[in-house]
Amino acid sequence: MSKIYKRQQRLISSQLVIIATGFLVFVVFLVGLHINKEREVAYRIDTLELLDVAADDFGSGLLGLSMTPDSDALQQSYYVGRIQSALHNFTTVSERLNNNDLRDKFRALLRDF
Repeated sequence: MSKIYKRQQRLISSQLVIIATGFLVFVVFLVGLHINKEREVAYRIDTLELLDVAADDFGSGLLGLSMTPDSDALQQSYYVGRIQSALHNFTTVSERLNNNDLRDKFRALLRDF
């Protein structure tokens, strides 16, 4: 084999290593984007579920209080607890949405939904 042929082989080998490294970096970047998107979607779904639970608790608590006789303190305390839980969940959702970035993303999600 001639020296020129060996030099060309080394050049091609080094180019392949550079291409393979670039491809690996690209794949790692895509995986990172995917993981980040999955976390964002999970966070949004969790917020929507929390809002749904809060709405159910609040409605059930108010309905229960309106239908509970004044003498049944145990049932009334149960319904008051559901309302308190709902208010806590509404506060949590509100805090999540007070972040301008998250609020805008969440509104866009709701608009798209």
